[in-house]
Amino acid sequence: MRKEMKQALENAFEAQKPLGKQHFLKEHKGKRYYIRMDEFILLQTGYIRKSTWMISAVVFLIGIAASRLMKPEIIWGLSAVMPFLALTLVSEWMRSIAYRMFELEQAARFSFKSVALARLGILGVVNFLLFLFCLLLGRMQTDMKFFMAAVYLAVPYLVTVFLGLWIVRKTGFRESEYICLGIAAAVSALSVLLRLSAKILLTAEAVKWWGLLALVLLALVIGEFYKGLEKTEAYIWN
Repeated sequence: MRKEMKQALENAFEAQKPLGKQHFLKEHKGKRYYIRMDEFILLQTGYIRKSTWMISAVVFLIGIAASRLMKPEIIWGLSAVMPFLALTLVSEWMRSIAYRMFELEQAARFSFKSVALARLGILGVVNFLLFLFCLLLGRMQTDMKFFMAAVYLAVPYLVTVFLGLWIVRKTGFRESEYICLGIAAAVSALSVLLRLSAKILLTAEAVKWWGLLALVLLALVIGEFYKGLEKTEAYIWN
């Protein structure tokens, strides 16, 4: 019975013989194909999820709206949006880890590390341009100093990236995406609460400590990226 079933399955799913196989092999024998770095990066742009680009577009539109509706408080409105912009970076980093795809990507022509760094580089540039856009809009509408405005926008962004990367590294599960979304919402709410109830922490005298905090967070973010790459390599070898 089992032999008959096996034979029936083989007959039902028999693969067709390839057409022109020998001609194809002869034509491509000895050839090597290369892709330039700029072509590789451009190719990876198409693999970034549409929802990621939508979030970036929403932040852009919120920046324009805030410049018209929140002129005195535009920096604080934009700082509350920065955590959600940070989600684009975290979610793209999380895709391969959460879905356990890094083993397959590591065995491909372009390794997981190459693909991840390319996509993160693309999003990093886009996020930096959006950050500058929001910063310039804020400076045009307020008399706040450039450095002060920059750190008030950077700290919520870096806090969200660091906590998101830490959560992904510790859990690695698909559900971590919802945890990261909750972190972004909490950081956004906290930035609003600081403006409303803890103005003493937002004085000109305190800005140097915010700058120091931003540098510490930047170092922590870089460290988390490095630890995440190490963890994926450990998975592959184990």
